[in-house]
Amino acid sequence: MASGFYGGAEPDGRGGHTRFHKFNRGDYSQAPPVILTNGPIQFDPGYLQARSSYESLQATAAQAVQPVFSYSHSFGPRGQGFAAHLQPHSLVPPGIVPEKVRDIDFVLYQIDRHLHKLSGALQVRPRARSSPPALSPREVSRIIPRVAVTDNSQDTTADDSQPGAVQGSEVQEEPTCRPILHRMGIPTFHQWLRDNQLLYELPLAEIHPADVRGEPVIGIEAKCFLEQFRTREPLVPALNGFPLGLEGLVIKQLKQLESLGTKIWVYFDGLESDFDDVPIQKSVDVAKTVGDGYDIYETGDSSKAIEKFRSADYPDDITMAKFVKYVLHKNGIEYVTAPFRALAQMIRHVEQGVIHFIHASTEGFLYGASNLITKFNVVYETHEFLDDNGEYRRKSNYQPEKSTYTWVDSKAVLERLKCNPDIFHDALLLAGSSYLETFPPLLNKDHFRQPHNFRDIVGLLEHSAGDPRRAIETYQYDERAQVTEYEDKFTKAFIVINNMPVVVNMYTTVPRSTLDPNRLGSVPRNLHEIAGLCFPQELFFYLYIGLIGPRVMNWFVKGEIRLFAPMAGEETPQYRTLVKKTLKPFREQAAALLAYSINRWFLHREITTTCWFDNSKESLKCQQLTSVKDKVPTWRMRSKALFRRAEEMKSTTLSQGPGSLFFAFRSLTKTEFASSTISAKPVPSSKQPTDPLESVKEIVANVIWRFMFIRGYVDDKHQLTAWGKIMLNVIDALGPQGTKEQAEAAFVAVEMLRLGLLNVEEPVTGGGPSRGDDTDKLNCVLVSRVASIGKMRHPAKGYSGPLSRSLLAFHSMVTEVRRALRDLIEINAAVIFMDNQAQRMRKDQKVIADMLPFEEETPSALGILSMTYLDEITMHTDPENKESQALAMQQCEQYLVHTDVEASYREAVKLWSVVAKGVSTSGKLVGEKSKELFARANEWLVARSKPFL
Repeated sequence: MASGFYGGAEPDGRGGHTRFHKFNRGDYSQAPPVILTNGPIQFDPGYLQARSSYESLQATAAQAVQPVFSYSHSFGPRGQGFAAHLQPHSLVPPGIVPEKVRDIDFVLYQIDRHLHKLSGALQVRPRARSSPPALSPREVSRIIPRVAVTDNSQDTTADDSQPGAVQGSEVQEEPTCRPILHRMGIPTFHQWLRDNQLLYELPLAEIHPADVRGEPVIGIEAKCFLEQFRTREPLVPALNGFPLGLEGLVIKQLKQLESLGTKIWVYFDGLESDFDDVPIQKSVDVAKTVGDGYDIYETGDSSKAIEKFRSADYPDDITMAKFVKYVLHKNGIEYVTAPFRALAQMIRHVEQGVIHFIHASTEGFLYGASNLITKFNVVYETHEFLDDNGEYRRKSNYQPEKSTYTWVDSKAVLERLKCNPDIFHDALLLAGSSYLETFPPLLNKDHFRQPHNFRDIVGLLEHSAGDPRRAIETYQYDERAQVTEYEDKFTKAFIVINNMPVVVNMYTTVPRSTLDPNRLGSVPRNLHEIAGLCFPQELFFYLYIGLIGPRVMNWFVKGEIRLFAPMAGEETPQYRTLVKKTLKPFREQAAALLAYSINRWFLHREITTTCWFDNSKESLKCQQLTSVKDKVPTWRMRSKALFRRAEEMKSTTLSQGPGSLFFAFRSLTKTEFASSTISAKPVPSSKQPTDPLESVKEIVANVIWRFMFIRGYVDDKHQLTAWGKIMLNVIDALGPQGTKEQAEAAFVAVEMLRLGLLNVEEPVTGGGPSRGDDTDKLNCVLVSRVASIGKMRHPAKGYSGPLSRSLLAFHSMVTEVRRALRDLIEINAAVIFMDNQAQRMRKDQKVIADMLPFEEETPSALGILSMTYLDEITMHTDPENKESQALAMQQCEQYLVHTDVEASYREAVKLWSVVAKGVSTSGKLVGEKSKELFARANEWLVARSKPFL
């Protein structure tokens, strides 16, 4: 299978990708028309004349296309003309069309012109081979109402009980349609389930099925499950970074499910397809909402500010997924990332027996799920008690015997609907989902009663011979229906769902339809144009297992890198320069490394950057970075030498031993060891090396060294460069007790310094220090910006404390730099496997990914804490007095609840001190002005932080 393409037959003779001859489930070309009316049919002379002309022209058209096409027809709604269907004959190869078919357009035009003369009272539909039972006039009017009855007091609102349900649009007074593209789930279907009492509440304690031996496994769709937590911590957009309190909520509920004797697998969406576009404008809207929240906060109305932040629709799905993956692995809960959509992978695992239940949105039925758990109804009992200090506390206890889960069975649904599975599937698509907006006529009071329900959609399909194309084309002449291009969108969604790629094993990722002979035929050759690019099977597996994230792969899928607006609500020129120009080499290096390891087609794939603030586009130049790819494989140091060097350095702990940033820099200070790390000859990627890297630590150590080389901290001879020596001084200053989080924060701080971002040149937009003179304020701003890179010591609870718009603006740049570094190091990890330089058959890829740095995105909270303390101490008459400093710390503890304020401030002071040391030993790499700023701020800080040094 060629990279970049899924392979398969052409979809039709023209090679188009929106109309596939395999689409129809049956041939309804011979179905005679059936006329449905609300009363007796009364023919007028105009009808009889038109009918006679129609029959004559029909015979002409059928004769003209008989050798190649199956010809079918249907009348549209009143006065809307004629819909003709030309389907390629099954015995004739696609693309062979006789000359006389050229005149078919004229014939069809004449038919359509005559049929406009038909009586307006007629409603015509094609009849299926197995004719449905005769309908009463009342039933007919329910499917095709003559006069729509609209209750303007109601709207199509999604069910609150469904995770991920999105509110529908209101019924409009004017006869216009407003199609809905739902973020997740199928609200119309869910509401119908609720109305028909098909949402069964079952005891959670009895979830064990009788036919499953051992532990039943529950597969959980991450996007659906996490929807309930999205707004539980409203200050996340005001702080940026990972949520502080959601870890406890997520893990608590998952562990409670496991306590029932079940096992949990969480499934995440993978790469983006055409259905997953995140518009840049959304980031602008989020930034504006956050900015408005800060405007309210700065007036002193914190309650309204919190509600405004809550409405910001952040964190988004990508940020939440990255955060939860980090949390799940830390707590020993299994997760996988699907190639594209999680639901497709879940259905595949049900077929393989990997999981037994599916907790997902109602979109799961689009993939053929037989049943779904739509919600876990976990019950807690809360009681108050007095603690040792005599204060009332609340404690919640989980009640498994009272907890339930909501269950939907497709068999019960089909029995109630009295339709076949194919019509059910098509009705789900027409109802509106994340793949396709609601069929516009369903929202129009002139076509359907409002609000419509799911049974209306099924009825529409039943009286269109089960053919969704006919149902759609029925309204094609009505401008109010707005169905232009809807058939193409429907076909596209239908094909993508049935051919969504899934991982079968390490070397097999294929479209779903190839795994079941009963499904539709061959895969369209241009499936990659609508579903996404086909990467090498091995790379899909590394995404699936969690070794790498989807960010860099998405650049190739979309051919675009979207640069979103910062969270602060008002971007600065420094931020614009950073994301558009400064970080461009990072992206080029990551993309080039990946492209050189998979296929030359990807090397020449055009990838452009699109910004939120202008329309200019710049392309990445991956093909020009051959030197980096040639020199990276020279790093192939084995475990024996690594641990021998670690023992010499007395760095054998997990946080400072092989595979850590500490070891990576310190080990290269010995010239002999640095020289020994050079591989004599790069290993060709097409040949299996005789001595591949095997252990986790040796793989991680070599990945970090390769990353350091690409970033310019190590030269071709594997010696530390000038910037490498600065980083060494910073790492050394952390001491033997330094942790992985501290080393990562120090590394990011040096990168910010190297990129010219660690300064006080940008104006403070709001939320800056309010006490002291200008010098005090500048010193406070600089220290707080450095501190915001670090991690505050905070339990798994929501943040409660002051906010700072200026620190949020700075931290937006920190987040972009951290993500760029993570992209680069992840791609290095993938390449070391794909180039056959490490043992590939293994099950510990998640461990490797977890050991790599820059995974956790910390919020700006530590910077806010530091600014709060330094602003508070400046108010005292003698800020250098230890008693004054202790009082200021006590005051901060009242502002920042749930936080270990003193321990967190010690972290901030330590991070500042190591960065200041790096600046002081930087020579000419850092300007004299910056050195003076750091020296002055360091002296000022030390005098105010004596008890915490």
